[in-house]
Amino acid sequence: MGPDDWLREIREIFNQHSQGNPVDLDRLAQVWEDLDTWLVRGGFPPAPWWHRT
Repeated sequence: MGPDDWLREIREIFNQHSQGNPVDLDRLAQVWEDLDTWLVRGGFPPAPWWHRT
């Protein structure tokens, strides 16, 4: 997985939560940590953060 995949999954978890569906908060925390670690180590941000879609 990479930054685009992590962001996609984070957004899906939030979307599920906003629809009132149960979500896996441990998974959300893990994916967020993966993305944060990637960025802190100098990785590029997810494309939706720097491309207009």
